[in-house]
Amino acid sequence: MTSIPAQRSPPKRPDSRTPSELADSHGTAAQESALAELVASLPKEKWLLASLLQKSIRRGQSQLAIGTAIALGQIDPAYVLRRLPVIAYEDIGVANPRLLVRVKEATRSLSPERSRRLCEGVGALASRLALSTKSRTACDLLSLISVEDPR
Repeated sequence: MTSIPAQRSPPKRPDSRTPSELADSHGTAAQESALAELVASLPKEKWLLASLLQKSIRRGQSQLAIGTAIALGQIDPAYVLRRLPVIAYEDIGVANPRLLVRVKEATRSLSPERSRRLCEGVGALASRLALSTKSRTACDLLSLISVEDPR
């Protein structure tokens, strides 16, 4: 008699939660502690954080994107506010135009001088970007257009 292996459902990644699930779960002591540990463990070099932020958003790693955005905001708040719309245009693009507008408006309204609000804001934006559908079509088209004709 042959046994059939039990079907296992794939494990749910913690980063696969919807933005509303993240918002509902935000603020618990355990999660804030885990996020603080993540931020503390990240490198303190601006350019490494900037690269990690874009890669974590591109790969859909929401928690890492949140922590990286907060860490980068602590080092250079004005830079993270400029960088998030660029990441949105490059990696989200036409897949979610409403999010592009929301990111642009939100980064204009956040102030680098108000650190607590900035950390919450950039973390929320990074999470939404990471969880969004991605399309690099606009970035790819821009690259094709900018290539000079070899003639």
